Amino acid sequence: MVIGTVPLDTTIERPLFQIISASQMLVPGIDGALTVKYREHGLVVTQAKEVPQLISSNLEACLAKTFSSATNSDVVKDWNSIFWAVHLGYTQVFDRVEKTLGLSKERLRASRHVREEYGNMASATVVFILDELRNKSMKEGMATTGEVLLGFGPGITIETVVLRSVPLQAVAKSHPFPV
Repeated sequence: MVIGTVPLDTTIERPLFQIISASQMLVPGIDGALTVKYREHGLVVTQAKEVPQLISSNLEACLAKTFSSATNSDVVKDWNSIFWAVHLGYTQVFDRVEKTLGLSKERLRASRHVREEYGNMASATVVFILDELRNKSMKEGMATTGEVLLGFGPGITIETVVLRSVPLQAVAKSHPFPV
């Protein structure tokens, strides 16, 4: 993924995803339900028991807001028609997202694979998930045309990004690393 407006040198920088729309929602009514602290021994994350329910009850409103900015419509008829990169967090949150949106296991395969292989790497996790989606798409010749990047943060914030992938043929022809 290249972040920026236009890659200066297309022999080095090759965009993989275009950011279409992004939004952040602070879930109302509870402060400190999810905290992240850096300590000498690593990252310490605490989660209140209400977090999975709070996220799932606010998720569709957040997605509607982001999609209305991206498509002038807050309606997606089938959440399984797009690809998902969901930050791993806690298993209960992950499972609640899947259930709330009615996602098939395949939609979250890349997220589950990264969780199993690497665990929760904080913000870097989503980059690994996007890379897993890209690798699978290139190997299988699939076109990942639309994606949702979904993450959760302290307080409780829900971060939503709508992405569009660059055509795979353009990436595959110029990709400097084996997939």
